[in-house]
Amino acid sequence: MAKPTKFKLPHKLNIYGMSVEIKTIKNLQDDYGYAGQFCTRNKTIELDNKLEDSELVQTLIHEVLHAIAYRIRLSEAIHKDVEEIVVDSFAQWIEENLIIKFK
Repeated sequence: MAKPTKFKLPHKLNIYGMSVEIKTIKNLQDDYGYAGQFCTRNKTIELDNKLEDSELVQTLIHEVLHAIAYRIRLSEAIHKDVEEIVVDSFAQWIEENLIIKFK
């Protein structure tokens, strides 16, 4: 069962003119081993429904950065491992400097 959250997820985001739907998915982490994903085919960000607020925000930021990389075609220009390093680095910086911590 999904945990109650104080953070309200948006239903959609605009990423440089690309509409991206935000969905919570049951057992994403249990079934596939990751907390979230950006799906290029259907332009959705899927997040595990069991994530607590701080994990939810961190994962959303991470996946939004993947969507940005896709939209600006950075994903085509660099190896996926390099993209993951870039996305992780920016997500960590955003979390450390711009995000209000959940208690």
